[in-house]
Amino acid sequence: MDFLDVFGQLDDPRIERKKLHPMPEILLLTLCAVICGAESWNDIEEFGKAKLDFLRQYLPYQNGIPSDDTLRRFFRAIDASQFQRLFVQWIRAWLSSDVTHKVVAIDGKTLRGSHDSDVLRIHLISAFASEAGIV
Repeated sequence: MDFLDVFGQLDDPRIERKKLHPMPEILLLTLCAVICGAESWNDIEEFGKAKLDFLRQYLPYQNGIPSDDTLRRFFRAIDASQFQRLFVQWIRAWLSSDVTHKVVAIDGKTLRGSHDSDVLRIHLISAFASEAGIV
């Protein structure tokens, strides 16, 4: 099952007359940009402008690339729990092998400078399923 098939089930909370950019275009742009290292809404917009020809191989992008403000508003408006459920569904469908009995490397880090008086430090844990190629 492909990315746009799964995320086509996501409810689009925007008002119909204000949908200049179709939801699949926003989602594909964001996925590609984040995979390529985008870390902000502005990075995603800049990636889209630079890779518009590539993106148009998959979707029309008739109105060009959405602005960073449009991206921000869209992702603030969607149902985060529904998005998470669909993301997990997509990853499960994407996995070609069962990782239940495979080696999974675990790595943990504590972010420097993340401790502030009564706020606890931020801890990050990553699990890398090397045979499946996912983190």
